[in-house]
Amino acid sequence: MRDLKKFLKNPSKKLVFLSDIMMYIIYLIIIGTSIFTINSICKNQELRKSEKEAIEIAKKVTEKQQLLAKTEENTKKKYDENIKNICDSNEYLKLVNKNMLLDKNYKPQDLIIPKVKIAKKASPEIRQMRKEAAEALEKMFYDARRDDINLMIVSAYRSYDSQEEVYENKLKNAGIEETNKYVAKPGSSEHQTGLAVDINGIKFSDLNEDFAKTKEGLWIKDNCSKYGFIIRYPKGKETITGYSYEPWHIRYVGLETAKIITEKGITLDEYLLEIAKNKI
Repeated sequence: MRDLKKFLKNPSKKLVFLSDIMMYIIYLIIIGTSIFTINSICKNQELRKSEKEAIEIAKKVTEKQQLLAKTEENTKKKYDENIKNICDSNEYLKLVNKNMLLDKNYKPQDLIIPKVKIAKKASPEIRQMRKEAAEALEKMFYDARRDDINLMIVSAYRSYDSQEEVYENKLKNAGIEETNKYVAKPGSSEHQTGLAVDINGIKFSDLNEDFAKTKEGLWIKDNCSKYGFIIRYPKGKETITGYSYEPWHIRYVGLETAKIITEKGITLDEYLLEIAKNKI
């Protein structure tokens, strides 16, 4: 303690002591700053490295996505080609939707008018169906009557021009969104094939989803496949068919195909896609 007091009383020694302390503090500051700077540089280098790696990873992911998209596109083209070949080999499986269109001049050559009840307002053109489909419909209507189910045709074959008129009229009254849910644009309507038909009970006038709850609608659901028909736009398959549920719209595809589609609970689109995949 005495030595410290003597030391502090000596001005020159005191000055040297304080100077040493200041130098030490400055030294610590320099060391600390250097360490901080080095750490910052290292972190920046690591960050740049991480950013570079992230860019490389993103680039590889993008390349893989592009390759996958290209592969899927090529596969879809192959499926579409196979489906077209299937439809060409069996005209009763002809797929018509928003992506697969019919030529404006397409018209079946074997159209006849089925000998069944037809709505009075139906024009001569829309009373027609292809011969095989018409004969199957006659048998179905006959058997339905035996079960006290009375059905009638509302609309069957429609030419391209007739479909265009139907679409435009609906568009004026309901707007484009509602129209596209239920009415096909010309060229994309199954009615032009002569294999599709809208049906109703003879006591009803409007076509709507309530038909499914009637005894006529229930009978059609349970029995139409026995005659080669399917409900073309079933409930729950809207994203596949592109159209809202239409329990009144049936399509002739032949006995064997109708049985398979009905038993599997799939659409014509899905059925043809399954066959197309097996052909690759």
